[in-house]
Amino acid sequence: MANVPNEDTEYELRQRRALVERWAKESQEFLDSYHQRASSSTTGHELPNDALQDAHYPKKPLPHFLCLAPLDGEENRTNRCKWIKLYILSCRLDGEMGHCLEHMGDPHGGIDLNPATYPPRDLSTIQAEMTDVLPWAILEQADLRLMLMTRRGTVTFDWIHTPWFLVTQDDLDTGHITMVVFRRNGEVKESIRRRACNFHDVYLHYTVDCKSLTQIDEDLAGGLDMNLPVIDILEGARNQGEFLFGFDGGRDEWTEDIEIYAPGYFEMEASGNGADYDHARLINPADAYGIRQRIRFMNSSITFLDQ
Repeated sequence: MANVPNEDTEYELRQRRALVERWAKESQEFLDSYHQRASSSTTGHELPNDALQDAHYPKKPLPHFLCLAPLDGEENRTNRCKWIKLYILSCRLDGEMGHCLEHMGDPHGGIDLNPATYPPRDLSTIQAEMTDVLPWAILEQADLRLMLMTRRGTVTFDWIHTPWFLVTQDDLDTGHITMVVFRRNGEVKESIRRRACNFHDVYLHYTVDCKSLTQIDEDLAGGLDMNLPVIDILEGARNQGEFLFGFDGGRDEWTEDIEIYAPGYFEMEASGNGADYDHARLINPADAYGIRQRIRFMNSSITFLDQ
């Protein structure tokens, strides 16, 4: 490891991939003999220090709030425009502040396939099957912290008990999020689909009430017109009675909250450049309540002084 040039940032990734590929191709006799020689481990994650030293694992957390529709390139500007609106709709706009998915809503991101791993595959396959999501996110990076290589030469995924919030092309076009719980082999165990602005109820039922997704009523009726400006999307949903009970607010309140979540977004949306909004400008939804309180305090102080 010490002789590897610093600029070769993918050395460890190539080595991990080579290890996984060799394991998959070895004979069953070799796998059995290795298993018999290996020391017992209670966790399956006790890797030697040399294997972990300078290992360039992905530095960013896996985005469990993940857009599976293509976002890159000029041909996908419409998708990027809808993606930022869907993110905004997934923030709390019901009289409260924060994110409908709480800490699972940040980070969020898109999917970037490696053509060397998926030669003729495309995003439509990922979206249709969803069984390729964990291989892309974990096996693609040969992330040994989140996967186990079995005695049969296959791979299972570990530490995946938390749900994933996935957005297919159809979800993106209609303002939905699909919540998925995976099995350890990467197959879908349970899933539920709900409009983005109504997802907090689902999140609480699953994480607080410990209900399975099959115990949560689905809300499949209708969809949002994601071609409209974000405030008009919300107003249209309210006029059609598509918000859950208790969803509060109107244009003024929504505008105030969205300007906190996504500073400068409205100006870019009005100019037709919503697709170019830099997601790095989004504030952490957990900080939104404090920001709103400070703004209202300042406004009330200014009003008092004017009197």
